[in-house]
Amino acid sequence: MSKKLPAFKSDKEAEKFLDQDLSDYISAENFAPFQFEFKPKQKSVNLRISEELLNAVRAVAHRRGIPYQRYIRQTLEASLQSKKPRSGKGRAQRSGK
Repeated sequence: MSKKLPAFKSDKEAEKFLDQDLSDYISAENFAPFQFEFKPKQKSVNLRISEELLNAVRAVAHRRGIPYQRYIRQTLEASLQSKKPRSGKGRAQRSGK
């Protein structure tokens, strides 16, 4: 069983802690996977949503420890990855105005 990570009161404390062997602290309880975003964000989107939906999105993002705009982006990406590609036959393409 691994040791639990301590809470740090300052960056100096955290730096000092990292100067030791951390192999006793490695476990799924102490570290969660983190997805880095490498692609630059070149476009912005203005989206009108209800205050309740925005508050819910912000709450989920806060629980995950990420900014809410990143959470929205990750949710969109996950939704697109889970969908099977469509051929487009029989569907009219909407033009973006």
